[in-house]
Amino acid sequence: LRFDQAGFYYLIGNLEGVSEAGLLALRDAREIWAQLAQENPARDEHRERLAVALRNEGEVLVDTGWPQEALTAYRRAIAIGKELAAGDDSYFSEFSRGNAHQNLGNVLRLLGRPTDAIDEYSESLAIVAKLAIELPSEPSLRQTVAWNHYRLGLALAESDQLAEARAEFQIAVTILRSFGPNVLGDSAMSAGDHQRFGHLLQEIGRLAEAEIEYRRAAECLARADVPLLTRFWSDLALNPNGLADLLVDAGRQEEAEQELRRQLA
Repeated sequence: LRFDQAGFYYLIGNLEGVSEAGLLALRDAREIWAQLAQENPARDEHRERLAVALRNEGEVLVDTGWPQEALTAYRRAIAIGKELAAGDDSYFSEFSRGNAHQNLGNVLRLLGRPTDAIDEYSESLAIVAKLAIELPSEPSLRQTVAWNHYRLGLALAESDQLAEARAEFQIAVTILRSFGPNVLGDSAMSAGDHQRFGHLLQEIGRLAEAEIEYRRAAECLARADVPLLTRFWSDLALNPNGLADLLVDAGRQEEAEQELRRQLA
């Protein structure tokens, strides 16, 4: 009965989303599963549910402005995941543990601790990459691996390790590119790589370096045999106005206008 009650609170917490009511419901679910796990240490399902509840609680805490409290929740989820992994390396427990490390890395970056985030992203990557090898029929795992590389690249860039960041970023692009054929040619794909790295640099506030990457993307695109620009941007899921947006943010409106007119020419 209490297991079902915890499940009900968990469902309410997810339905309420980022709100005080959602957080309270998740905490109620977490407390019940924690009690059940303590009373029944041989029942892994209670600890599994407890780890998931802590992970979701952490996500809500981050979104409601409580990153330090989120760190505590994620670390508890990771500790439980390690206990479960010692006796059970099931997909559910391992994937949950990998996600907890990834979420912890996200919070550490938010708190301005990219070096610590690198360790967490690397741990998450090791777990999920192993699962992707063991379960090749699950393409979503490869996508998760790709985004882990991307987040690791962000943390490396924020730690001024740009060469390493670019390498991680390129791995992510290569994995994501494997989900579809290269229909655009090498020049266009090179443009996409520069555009993506420019976006990464812009996201972490390295605007001068981001501008260089955006301009390199434009140079590559000018050499590409792509009859329809709209097809290029659609296929690569890119924002063609990245450079213009950057110039606007830098207060260089006239140059932004020139860039937009260049694209329309």
